[in-house]
Amino acid sequence: MYSVFTREFDRVSSGIEVFREAVEGELSHRRAFAKVGNRNSSHIGDVQPDFDNEIEKRQQQYREWGERLFYNAQEQFLSKAREELLSEAQEELLSEELERINALDFSAVFSNKPLLQSANTQTTVSILLDNSGSLRGRPAAFVYLFSRLVAQQMQNAGISFEILGYTTQEWKGGQSRQLWLESDRPEGPGRLNDLQHTIFKPFDETYDDTTPVFEGVLTNTYTKQNIDGEALEWAYERLKTRPEERKILIHLSDGDPCDYSSDGANGYDYLKEHQISVLEQINHEALAETICLTLRSGNYTKPIAEEILDSYGQHKEVEIHLDEAMATVHSVLTSILSEQSLDIGNDRSQPTPL
Repeated sequence: MYSVFTREFDRVSSGIEVFREAVEGELSHRRAFAKVGNRNSSHIGDVQPDFDNEIEKRQQQYREWGERLFYNAQEQFLSKAREELLSEAQEELLSEELERINALDFSAVFSNKPLLQSANTQTTVSILLDNSGSLRGRPAAFVYLFSRLVAQQMQNAGISFEILGYTTQEWKGGQSRQLWLESDRPEGPGRLNDLQHTIFKPFDETYDDTTPVFEGVLTNTYTKQNIDGEALEWAYERLKTRPEERKILIHLSDGDPCDYSSDGANGYDYLKEHQISVLEQINHEALAETICLTLRSGNYTKPIAEEILDSYGQHKEVEIHLDEAMATVHSVLTSILSEQSLDIGNDRSQPTPL
């Protein structure tokens, strides 16, 4: 049975708050480093810029870094795929396959051409983002670009949506674990890390792409560990309050809940088992469609959007390769306007419980 040792130290923040705190932490570290190296220097003030100006500068730096990190690696992948195709494909298949490869180009999505052509006022979408440290680097750049893309496209189409994120405040337990230690380590304490839940874009606010809403996911000070089950519960409870008839919960993650302090004190797979039970409960209530996108990178060769679990009620799980993620993004966005359940991957005739 899943439990929580204490919720006293859990926190919910806005995306802008997360980014401002990350920048403030970076500046504090830089000032401390400068003081150590320049104890008697009169130039210490040079490393204490106006904070609002620094926020704007850092936002642009992180935005450029995130886009460059993802696009450069993607272009290498696409170029290699095109070269292999040109050398191996039969002439009659060349045009079709090139079109498929070109459709994976993420940068094309940020053109003015909308993916979603019309609004469905009876649909509402909650997007839950894993912000754990395992997704640092290029995966975080994809999560960042995915967030901006979805926000722009859904807002332009008039769809009700929110974007949430989750991580922990510390590595290997925070104040919760310290309190547990001070309480003589009772057995089976439950979750032992302090949650950091983030509301990047709430349902009832307009998204503004010029503000640093999502840049925090690119910082190392924000991304730590991931407790997926409670994050899914949080997102689902918020989604249930919406008046729209059709409710969709999209979960983008690395597929592996992880908090060393909680699993270490409660047994292996403690967090994973809770995540599965939460998904089963959501599916049992049948108030929302759920789709879990598991992001993979590196030497991973499965086809685009391969379904890794059979359809279970209104729930699907899909593994996507980082290089080919654009195809799945397109499928998710376009399916939102459909009157049918989310249709990604190959349907199977006999549903199997999770």
